[in-house]
Amino acid sequence: MCPHNPQLIAYVTNGDIFVIGLFSTQVEVQLTFTVNEVGVGASRTKSAGYPSYITQEEFNRFQGFWWKPVNDTGGEL
Repeated sequence: MCPHNPQLIAYVTNGDIFVIGLFSTQVEVQLTFTVNEVGVGASRTKSAGYPSYITQEEFNRFQGFWWKPVNDTGGEL
């Protein structure tokens, strides 16, 4: 859940990050696009929202993304 807007929830599905507005809009937005549509079928070249194996093992960090506390204009979300 977003710490500044409890109506927003972000989650990871199939290596991509999504955010959804819960109450008023209920709109799901895909924030990352990690699948390459090349040739026949799709291939995954990257993943988002998951830390690498080394990060998990060496730093005991199992979550891969956090909410940014300030937006690009300097205000809070």
